[in-house]
Amino acid sequence: MPQLDFSSFPSQIFWLVIFFATLYIAMSRLLLPRVESILSIRAANIRNNVAQAEKMTIEARFLSDEYEVNSALARKKSKEIIAAAQAKMNVIASEKNAEMTTKIDKKLAEANNRIKTAKENALSNITPLVADVASAMVLDLAGYQPASADVNLIVKGQVL
Repeated sequence: MPQLDFSSFPSQIFWLVIFFATLYIAMSRLLLPRVESILSIRAANIRNNVAQAEKMTIEARFLSDEYEVNSALARKKSKEIIAAAQAKMNVIASEKNAEMTTKIDKKLAEANNRIKTAKENALSNITPLVADVASAMVLDLAGYQPASADVNLIVKGQVL
């Protein structure tokens, strides 16, 4: 094997040094600067993205806080509108209630007057009938005909 031949070691060492020196120069001058620039660009992009994310986070917090404030104001305003509408409806309901109560009271008074009139008419119409029935009963039971004035007084509740 020629690699293990001691006489060829100096030439192998020479070419080894030349090869690694060329490889070192090529890597340090060509490849490493490209890799380094790519890494620095990536690091800059990462820093920019992190800064942008922090900025967006702050903006999102601000918008969230603004939303909460606007939402609270909207809820407060809606409650005020509802309260005003309820108050207005309560006033209208009270007015309608008073109006209906007045109408009902008026109709009730009219009905009571009609009932009273009907009762008086019935009593005035029934009084002669009751007097005739009472006279007939006295005639059948006692055997004599009472005076119609006496029967009318008794029927009307006036006892002699």
